[in-house]
Amino acid sequence: MKKYTTPIIAISITVAIAVWIFFTLKSNKETIDENAALTEEVIKSIPVRATKVEEISFDNNLNLTGTFEAHRELDIIAEGQGRITSLSVRKGQQVSKNQIVAKIDDSAIQAQLSNVRATLAKAKKDVERYERLTSKTLLF
Repeated sequence: MKKYTTPIIAISITVAIAVWIFFTLKSNKETIDENAALTEEVIKSIPVRATKVEEISFDNNLNLTGTFEAHRELDIIAEGQGRITSLSVRKGQQVSKNQIVAKIDDSAIQAQLSNVRATLAKAKKDVERYERLTSKTLLF
């Protein structure tokens, strides 16, 4: 008989704890639901102030004293290097997107461009010579 009493006691205690947890959680849920129902408020009136419409004259001129500060400041970085030959804006002047701010001396870039064009022309002539030689089967 002692052999069965230990498992029966363990099962009884487990069932009792499970029943206690169930009723505790159920009680907590009911309390939460009651509190949620109490917090719902209905606004019955909204305070407003009404006045009569009057015609007044309005002056569009404003005389103000103050200082101006930029919303944003940007650092300008040139795409190429060189000496600035002309400056199109003054300090503090407003600029728009893609507006030319300054011109840079492009003589070095023009020289490079001429060099590249000459190299391209030479390469085209080399291709023509190679094609003539291969068409006459002088080369393998």
